[in-house]
Amino acid sequence: MIAAKSGNPYLQTIAERYETTEFIRQHSQKITELKEKGAKLLEAKEKISLAGMSDEYRALFVILNDTTHTGLRALGKRHFRKKSDSFELVAFAELGPDDFIASMQSSYDLALRASVEVHDYFETPYGDHFRKLTEASFID
Repeated sequence: MIAAKSGNPYLQTIAERYETTEFIRQHSQKITELKEKGAKLLEAKEKISLAGMSDEYRALFVILNDTTHTGLRALGKRHFRKKSDSFELVAFAELGPDDFIASMQSSYDLALRASVEVHDYFETPYGDHFRKLTEASFID
């Protein structure tokens, strides 16, 4: 909201559609009240732990974060190429489809499992469909 109020052209619709000044005032007041009560900002890992999603974090977020940012695994994939008996340092190596198989399979599996949970929770008739897809795509 603060960015919308600052004239950011990408957030112009928000600034025009909503009363951002009042929203920012109320939000700032709530933050002050929470700080007075001893509340503190939580790191991402703390939030994930409190939400009971540590397994999901370790399974998916770490992989995606590593490849999005400059994690060692991502740097190695991007800048080192194995030769027959050595490695070559490259500035901008092209990644092929095979470089994404593990990340894509993990993402696909988690999306299917999440679909099962959502459809079971809301008692839709599609939970079994996603359960079968999950079982069919399982890799040992």
